[in-house]
Formats: sequence, C-alpha cells, structure tokens
Amino acid sequence: MAAFEYRQAEEIRDVFRAHQVRYLFIGKSGAILLGFPDTTQDAYLFVQRSPENGKALVGALRHLGFTLTDQQAGEITRGKDFVQLKNGPFDLDLVFAPDGIERFEDAWRRRVDVEDFPSATSTTLSPARRPATGRRTVSPCLACVHSASIGSNRGNEAGETGADFQFANLEFCAR
Repeated sequence: MAAFEYRQAEEIRDVFRAHQVRYLFIGKSGAILLGFPDTTQDAYLFVQRSPENGKALVGALRHLGFTLTDQQAGEITRGKDFVQLKNGPFDLDLVFAPDGIERFEDAWRRRVDVEDFPSATSTTLSPARRPATGRRTVSPCLACVHSASIGSNRGNEAGETGADFQFANLEFCAR
C-alpha cells in the first residue's frame, strides 16, 4: 500500500463533511497534517461513537470507495473500539475509544483545525495521560511541532505501541 497522502486527507475531510461525520485525525496521520515531515501507510481517525455518526460514517466510507461487509458496517455503526479497513482506496484505522481520551466531546473542544482538518494534539489527552515534558502545552504553530518518536513501534515505558504511542507523543512548543 502506498503512503498516506495529503490528497487522501482532503478526500476524507470533504466526504466526511458532506456526510456530517464527526472525527479527528490522530496518530501519525494527524502529525503529518500538523506539519511533521514523515509518512505513514494509513490514516488514523478518532470517530465520535453514536449510532447517527456511525451510520453517516458508513455512508461516507462507501462514498470514498470502501467496500464494507455487513459485519464491518455493523461494527462501525455500533462504534466498535477499533476497526481496521484495508478494503478501499487507502488503509484507514477507525478508533472509537483511543487510549488516554475519555470523551470525544472533550477532544473535539481541544482539537486543532489546520486547513480545515480537525486534528487531535497532546492537549486532547486527559491530563493524567499527557506526556510529562516540563513545557506547557499551547496552541501550535506549524514551525513548532515536535515529536518524540511519532510512529515508533518500540513503545514507551507504559508498554504502549502503535497509534496510542504515536498519539501520546505529539506535543507542541510553548513558543
């Protein structure tokens, strides 16, 4: 599978907006949209868990060209914690319950919109899960985006790997 591209983020943004899906880019795909120069094979999205949003999401995914089985559509509508899709124009991971974020509404209020891409940052994490950096976290400017091993599969001291570790380590300077 080719690397996640800006064009795919635009497609997600535009189609999800048309279908009124509430979501946030998280993980490495979110970091890329926030200016971190890296690549990933798939997009990670934190999606609001509700039957209405799930139904809208199924429609949006089909509009994007994802072939969903009835089982996958049901899992998405119900808001299964994690749904991995590899049956569309690009790989997409849907996360309805990311580690460190207690409620979608809280994350939504603390999101950063960069070029109309709703993205999560370390401020989206619950205070107990935010990285201890000694710096205060503020709204980012793209020149100040920093990362501690975004995308590393090595994990951290808590044993987290993958999207949780990628997301938890996205932070911003206080410049």
